[in-house]
Amino acid sequence: MPTPNSAAQSFLDALSALCRDGGEPVRRGFSIARDVVAQHLGRLAGLPQSDPAPSPSSLETAVVDLLGAYRWSVNEAGARPNELSPLLLQSLFEAGLHGENRRRRGIVYTPPQTVQRVIDAALSELEYDQAESLRIADPAVGSGAFLVQLASAVPERSCLFGLDPDRAALAITGQRLSLVRALAAHRCPEVQLTEGMAQDHLMAAGPFDLVIGNPPYVRHEERTRPHKGLLEEVTAALGWAHQEKCIARLMAGRADLYATFFVLALASVRPGGVVAFVTSDTWLDARFGEDLQALAMELCDRIVIHPENDQRSFGHTGVNTVITVLRRKQQTGSPSVQFMTDARSTPLSTVPTPGKWAARFLRGGRATRRLQEHPLMVPLSCLANLTYGNKPGIRPFFVLPTESASTLVDQQYLRPVLASSKEICTYALEPEALTHQFFVCPHSISTLQHLGHQQTISWITRGASQVTRRGARHTMAGVPWPEVDSVRNNRPEWHSLRLRPPGDFIVPSLLGSRLFVAHNRGRVDNTNAFFHGTFLPTIDPLLGLGLLNASITYLLFEVYGRPKGLGGLNLYGPELRLLPIPDPNRLTLSHRRGIMEAFAAMSARQILPLREEIGGEKMEMPADRMALDELVFDALGWSARERSEAYAELLAMTTRRLEKGRRR
Repeated sequence: MPTPNSAAQSFLDALSALCRDGGEPVRRGFSIARDVVAQHLGRLAGLPQSDPAPSPSSLETAVVDLLGAYRWSVNEAGARPNELSPLLLQSLFEAGLHGENRRRRGIVYTPPQTVQRVIDAALSELEYDQAESLRIADPAVGSGAFLVQLASAVPERSCLFGLDPDRAALAITGQRLSLVRALAAHRCPEVQLTEGMAQDHLMAAGPFDLVIGNPPYVRHEERTRPHKGLLEEVTAALGWAHQEKCIARLMAGRADLYATFFVLALASVRPGGVVAFVTSDTWLDARFGEDLQALAMELCDRIVIHPENDQRSFGHTGVNTVITVLRRKQQTGSPSVQFMTDARSTPLSTVPTPGKWAARFLRGGRATRRLQEHPLMVPLSCLANLTYGNKPGIRPFFVLPTESASTLVDQQYLRPVLASSKEICTYALEPEALTHQFFVCPHSISTLQHLGHQQTISWITRGASQVTRRGARHTMAGVPWPEVDSVRNNRPEWHSLRLRPPGDFIVPSLLGSRLFVAHNRGRVDNTNAFFHGTFLPTIDPLLGLGLLNASITYLLFEVYGRPKGLGGLNLYGPELRLLPIPDPNRLTLSHRRGIMEAFAAMSARQILPLREEIGGEKMEMPADRMALDELVFDALGWSARERSEAYAELLAMTTRRLEKGRRR
């Protein structure tokens, strides 16, 4: 047990590094220290409320007095009340990072309980004994969460290697590890900390037995491209020259940044070595994930996925997380793939093909799997043509409120448009409920002058004088409207919006508590907040809409959709095209007629939140909903128990998604 002075000195050294590199003035140092201690104790009562004089000596005295009243524990995940741990230093560093800087660098720090789960999952797949000397790397070490807990979990002769481009983060990590050494009852592993980027140093420092951590989460739109030499080096290290394009897509294409860390880590571990990361779960379902899944199955003999269903490892970000453990092959053969959905999970009996792993193996339960394996189910793309909605580009120019639109442009250039899912109140879209108009003008200014449409000319001239303002993350400020990428290719003029033909049905790309597919019987135009579809000529739209609005389809929405922050559910083209629904061409005539009649009966009523739509746990649902679902269940040949399981899964998944969003 360190003395209060030695523990406080580590904290002071870290605080000094934060003040020097993080930009916090010394006079705020004690405030930061007091608030961080209060966070760890779960209370502020009893702590000093006033700051000392802004001098280094008074700061040191105050911090030593503050920390000297508490015991210290090396166990970050299980410190008891009135105990402080090295985790205090991580919190100190987080307190000095401004939100925009953290978002830009993809930084989300990992709670100790998650760190421990990742370490346990990694070490369970790594074959070693306590007499060995393991080489372990964290390529995005941050404030040292993984190295600190590994220091007490791996053989004493091991070597821990940490990389980070942030000098202040490395200073915190070093002080945190110093405190661990003071607290530990045994010899701690050797530690090497290097300032720099993973792509510049990780492979050169390998090979490693284990690469572990929480890589930065940066969307592909904000990434920089790696140099060609690095791609060649990685491809050679992996021995996967025949898939050079796949590796290039993961490291430089439309893949999130953590995909690059997976590639670098696999290139840096020895045969039999392990890669273990906690990341967003997007790689399990997104397009770039198919490349990563193929890479893992080619290079690894063991792939283990631990979903964090009830956790929010990435704090307030709304990102759903997963722990992935990959073990490099030592000999040829097919990999063992295991999804740890519960304690009884076993490896898959067959090697899965890449694509939609979360939807196929993680989400849902028995009813979901039964649906996906049912012989009547086919992808929606086999039954309908799906199209992305119309992207107006400059929304204030092209999407006008109905009440003022005719005062801005001539009436013949206005068309009703569905602009928000809030305008969809019933299963059959009601055009009179729309509150916006599309401005659609195919003419040049000279033609408009000839026609005498001065009001429209004024609107276009006004638009041409506007510039973009900083709004969404990818919107550049100061660009003249006619030069914006999304409109400058419009023909014949920048202001000439060309619309795609509307379809039989409309699906919002973002769903919330209401799940539905709207019947677009009036063939109304829609924006890119939606996808629209047209059934094949052999399928009556009422029949197709009935199947799309059956509760089993809503269950598959939850399975195939991408959870979004604040409890939303994204359904984009890839998900919709793969979405399984019963093949209407293989239903009996009586089932087809019954489903059409049941949907027609419910199409004019209000769409209810899902819990009300299926009647909650008691399943006291509206009669028209029950009639539709019973016909679909009959067509599938499901028993009463199987039907109840489907409703229970649907309710549980929707409730969990919405509650997770509320906890954000």
